[in-house]
Amino acid sequence: MSTDVATTERASTALTIADDQTRFTSQQVTVLRHLGVDGADEDDLDVFFHVAKRTKLDPFARQIYMIGRNTYDQRQDRWVTKQTIQTGIDGYRLIGRRAADAARARISVSAPEWAHEDGSWRPVWMKAWGSPIAARITITRDGEPFTGVALFEEYAQTKRNGDLTSMWAQRPGGQIAKCAEALAWRLAFPQDLAGVYVEEELQHADRQEPEHPATGAGVAGLRDIVQPPAPSPADEEPVDAEVVEEPAAPARDWAGEAEALDDVTALRSLYAEAAAAGATREEKAAIARRGVAVSAGGQS
Repeated sequence: MSTDVATTERASTALTIADDQTRFTSQQVTVLRHLGVDGADEDDLDVFFHVAKRTKLDPFARQIYMIGRNTYDQRQDRWVTKQTIQTGIDGYRLIGRRAADAARARISVSAPEWAHEDGSWRPVWMKAWGSPIAARITITRDGEPFTGVALFEEYAQTKRNGDLTSMWAQRPGGQIAKCAEALAWRLAFPQDLAGVYVEEELQHADRQEPEHPATGAGVAGLRDIVQPPAPSPADEEPVDAEVVEEPAAPARDWAGEAEALDDVTALRSLYAEAAAAGATREEKAAIARRGVAVSAGGQS
């Protein structure tokens, strides 16, 4: 039984993507606009067509869709709209299994696991435990494992005040597990899933920075040890103070230092030091990932 979505074997309509078609027709573009593809130019639509045809997902059945996300551009120092191509986790599974069938590859998908703050990986997640540190899922392709590990702090969608949105607050385990599974599928079938993301992976992308950023953690106890700096008097100015320019300290390789550590306590201290030094989100996430890996390995 064929799993193809838009083929000429089915009842053909004006929306059916023909085998020899190279871009969306004007009528198809009109329908896409009606379905919510706003602000996309011709180049965006050509990319969308290419991905839809390559993945064999039907954009008119909402199996795959393009959405403009409000993203902060640091280079331009302003918010911009960026078109992204998304599907649901079921679409990812369909693409992956089709790719496996085409390659005659044997695949298996593990049950999800969630990282608790105590360093353990748990086969179920209870809401009473709060939010998991991370989730992981392994897809095995012809005996080779591909494990996707998604850190909650990197993907969770928050409101402007830093609180989780309703979906991430109600289903923290399920939301982050979808992100981990998507990562695993993309590791196992990078060519087939290039340029396509599940919605949960990108929900954080168009959030605004919280007015009072919450201290985050990737390993047990990091939330408690990373404290905001003490406030400085805003109206006080130094009197007769001599300004002495200190030589700039060399940039630290936070990720490299984290990889050299095999102790969770030391990683917590490194995370706190990095946060106090103004390390980037990516640098702190690298320390957190190392902490999760060390905890999962049973090291102290």
